[in-house]
Amino acid sequence: MTKHREQGDILKAHIISAISFLLGFSASFISYVISLYFKEVTGSDNVGPFYFIAFVLELVVIVNLHELIRRLGKSLIMHLLFLAEIATLVFLIFLPPGHLGAALIVATVLFASLLWVVLDIILETFSEDNMSGRIRGLHLTITNFGFLVGPFAATWTLAHYGFAGVFFAKLVLTILAFAIALVSLSKVNHSYSRNLEVMQIFERVRRRKNILRIYHISFVLEFFYAIMVVFTTLYLSEHGFNLGELGIVFTIMLVPFVLLQLPIGYLADKKWGEKELLITALIITTVTVLGVYFTESRTVMMWGLLLFATRVGAAMLEILRDSYFYKRIDMDDVDIIDFFRTAQPVGYIAAATISTSILTLGLSIRSLFLIAALVVFSGLWSAFKLSDNKSTQELADRT
Repeated sequence: MTKHREQGDILKAHIISAISFLLGFSASFISYVISLYFKEVTGSDNVGPFYFIAFVLELVVIVNLHELIRRLGKSLIMHLLFLAEIATLVFLIFLPPGHLGAALIVATVLFASLLWVVLDIILETFSEDNMSGRIRGLHLTITNFGFLVGPFAATWTLAHYGFAGVFFAKLVLTILAFAIALVSLSKVNHSYSRNLEVMQIFERVRRRKNILRIYHISFVLEFFYAIMVVFTTLYLSEHGFNLGELGIVFTIMLVPFVLLQLPIGYLADKKWGEKELLITALIITTVTVLGVYFTESRTVMMWGLLLFATRVGAAMLEILRDSYFYKRIDMDDVDIIDFFRTAQPVGYIAAATISTSILTLGLSIRSLFLIAALVVFSGLWSAFKLSDNKSTQELADRT
């Protein structure tokens, strides 16, 4: 593993986490109801094309994001994305559900996703390798606490105030996050000097086998999210779950992200490294998603517990993939971070393509859960081949 250059700043890292909490809260206001909006517009469960468009656009921007950052700086890019998302939300509040509204939601998803990538790059500026698991664990715990409190609030708001109320709540939270970013992160380190073409970036990554392996693991996690977030809502609503029940199920489901990620990050730093834990997480996720496919239960508690189990593995994968990756790169590797974060749009594009094909052929939403389990299982191939990062304890034992 090569030596890296970072400049730790815990205060800035905590500020980024606070912004991410608000963004997580705001994102969860639409994440679990957006498929209902698309279904209302189209009259069909086949909502994959909307996600396909959003994430193809995101992929195009991300692979060129390093060049935008080189020209404009991290802070300005972040502020422009905030303003663009705020503008689309203002329009959405006043528009009835329709194709224009669906297009604006696609734009909102795009801007929000890019904001996460830019914040990720800024956070790496203030992180140190030997604390990567703990910093990322705390960051993700705070972020996911925002996601945890969102689903119940979102489904309640939708039931009482419709989609306009959901968009208004998201707007308020986004404005608060923007205000904090404007005050606290306007002067972050903008330095980035590499001027690389996209193919040159791919060549840099191709030579780093462990980056490709952790990218594959990241891809299967994002594919899992795409299928589970988009289609679980539609699947359960088809089976008689009302908005209040969905809010309860999704709140239970998200608890592992708050409980597990900080201690798992600590274990990766101090005790075991990431490799063994990644293998365990992939097995847990595969088995529990198969449980979703095979279950015949129609009770709120059973679905809450089953989806909770799927997120135990996903929460572990999320922190471990970030911890592993950021120990392998440094603050100057903006281009490699950009490449790594394409796993989200690539995962969602693949999920949207496959789900559209499956549903067009007349197969059920349920079959998508089996496909998700198989894709997650494929991540074990890369996990077993990873070169492990040594924990503090392992390094001490060698001396």
